[in-house]
Amino acid sequence: MPERPPDIVTRLAIDRRAALIYRLSCDLNPPHADPEAASRAGVARPILHGLASYGVAGFALPVIAGPMFIASTPDLVVAECRGGIVGAMPALNARTYSALDADLDQIERELEGCAALYAIKVVRHRSHARLRDDLAIIVRHRAPLVLLALGANAEIVAAIQGYGGRVFNDVASNRHAGKWAGFDVAAVAGGSTGSVSPFAFVQEIRAWLCGPLALAGAIASGQTMLAAETLAADFAYIGSPFLAASEGTRRRRLNI
Repeated sequence: MPERPPDIVTRLAIDRRAALIYRLSCDLNPPHADPEAASRAGVARPILHGLASYGVAGFALPVIAGPMFIASTPDLVVAECRGGIVGAMPALNARTYSALDADLDQIERELEGCAALYAIKVVRHRSHARLRDDLAIIVRHRAPLVLLALGANAEIVAAIQGYGGRVFNDVASNRHAGKWAGFDVAAVAGGSTGSVSPFAFVQEIRAWLCGPLALAGAIASGQTMLAAETLAADFAYIGSPFLAASEGTRRRRLNI
């Protein structure tokens, strides 16, 4: 087991009645319902059954939603998070930096009390005139995850990690991934910008990368998610299936 602190911590809220509801399945062990029995067992209050706890933990799927240009909206991010995955959108989907500020306000307001994390994608390119303004807004909102495209740099990584945020960097080749090996950033491997099968690519990177890894490209089902995990990816990065979501702009434009 790694000795370092966990890379990501997720806290899931559990209904106060959960143990009593699970008790209806005929698991009548008293420490799960009776405060006195729980106290005699050495715990402060009735505890949730082990199998029920496993079910709650398993609800949070190891999926990061692909931040899709135009299609991903704050509404879609909220729905993805409430569905048990990491919701994501590109910062540039907000057409101005003040609109990005409003979008993050909406996401945080509607996710109040929800344990799921959200992510914002930032494109680092010389043509991105808003980069510094967008980064300042992301830092002010303390976005928990930031996905960087077209290369990270030390200044951006330091700004995000300075408030405890986590950085994932898009990589399309093993050589590209190696450039960021010393930055303590996680990787998103493959996807539409890559030219190698994601299932070959992940094996190349896992030969040396020990940190978190999200695998993108041709992953759209439970079977392919399981395949990605079997190859030692920590997350599946899934975008296209969410194009049909009613909360995204694509479905509205197609009048589905």
